[in-house]
Amino acid sequence: MGVTRKKSFTIIELVISIGVLMFILPITFSIVFSILRQELSTSALIMAKRDSDNLLGIMKNTVKDRAMSIHSGVPTTLLNEVCSSLQVGQSYISDAGVTKNMYFQDKYGAYFHYTLLSGRIASASSSMTPSSVNLTNSKIAISSFRLECMRQSEFSAPVISVSFTSTFSSFLPSFSYFTKFKLLNY
Repeated sequence: MGVTRKKSFTIIELVISIGVLMFILPITFSIVFSILRQELSTSALIMAKRDSDNLLGIMKNTVKDRAMSIHSGVPTTLLNEVCSSLQVGQSYISDAGVTKNMYFQDKYGAYFHYTLLSGRIASASSSMTPSSVNLTNSKIAISSFRLECMRQSEFSAPVISVSFTSTFSSFLPSFSYFTKFKLLNY
């Protein structure tokens, strides 16, 4: 009978294998974590852009479809109407840094407007039960919010300009939004 040997690894083979693993694992984990960090950043940018596009669409569609006249104060009367046929070529600016607001009156006589409150755009209306509703979530910071109206001629509808800057967080880039549209019901 011959001597039988157990098949096993030598201590040198085990040390070399552990050494290779100790070299490869940190590199692999750093690559995986780098990819995950990039994915989180990309998803945050996508969410910020989606929410900002949604905000701009809500504002544009609501003002364009519901507004009948534009006013500088409440109650909305002919005395505080802006961008009327009497004010051709004059612009009225509602800026976040200025206390002027732009109020839109609908066909039922109710008014609505948009304001910048603590980095969020809120919509307020005379017909809403809660006094104002935030249109942006708490993860998006809005700055440089501006509404402007101007009438090109006596017989044209006023043109409304909306602009704002949207930022998801301090380490991501911000998006600047700007659009113009005419009132349909003027």
